[in-house]
Amino acid sequence: DIFADLKLADLHPDKRKKFWDNYNFQQEHYEKFYLIKSILAILEKPYTTRQLSKHFSRSLARVQDILIELKKQKKIKGFRVGSTTYWTKDDNLLIISKLKMDYLLFLDKPKHTSELQKHFKVCWKSSFGRLKEMEKLNLIRRENSGEWMKLKTQKNILII
Repeated sequence: DIFADLKLADLHPDKRKKFWDNYNFQQEHYEKFYLIKSILAILEKPYTTRQLSKHFSRSLARVQDILIELKKQKKIKGFRVGSTTYWTKDDNLLIISKLKMDYLLFLDKPKHTSELQKHFKVCWKSSFGRLKEMEKLNLIRRENSGEWMKLKTQKNILII
């Protein structure tokens, strides 16, 4: 305050700019759990970590820490599509890839993994892995005969 009153920094042009920038600096303080509350409020529709990070002007690591904490508390869900995770708090929403939707559409009647493998021109392991992912989402199930069968679901499916 003494230096500002006496305008000592005004004597040197470089030091003048630095001094007044630092002197007028105001630090923002947020309320408790601001970011957690804000993220929960915005997750009505799916967002990626990168989108949330950009929206709140925070680092990816900081946003990811909060998202993982909320997931452990079962307040939000994360869906992997390709190498990207989409986050939402809507319990009635499933997010799947276009390829998984193609698998669902092809399963109009029960089929073996080998039939799916031939149709999509991939190895059986790739096809089986995709089917197991869809089984975890309760979209299909495997019968004792080894055939995969599509299940009816009441949830909304978003294809990304």
